[in-house]
Amino acid sequence: MTVVDDKMAAMDVAAEKALQDLRAEMVDNPDALEIVAQWWRRWYGEAGHKRLGRALVATLPKDEDEE
Repeated sequence: MTVVDDKMAAMDVAAEKALQDLRAEMVDNPDALEIVAQWWRRWYGEAGHKRLGRALVATLPKDEDEE
């Protein structure tokens, strides 16, 4: 395996963990997550996943250590 292959494999594992985490959140917040998922589906083809991720994170309050 190359370094790139290792990185991609690690990202695949992280994505699976993220999906599990999201499914757990859906139990308590199904409406909120459906809204975000629909928003993502509507925009990702035009804006791209990376830009949408940045936009989504930008909606959160800034942490004190980010200032």
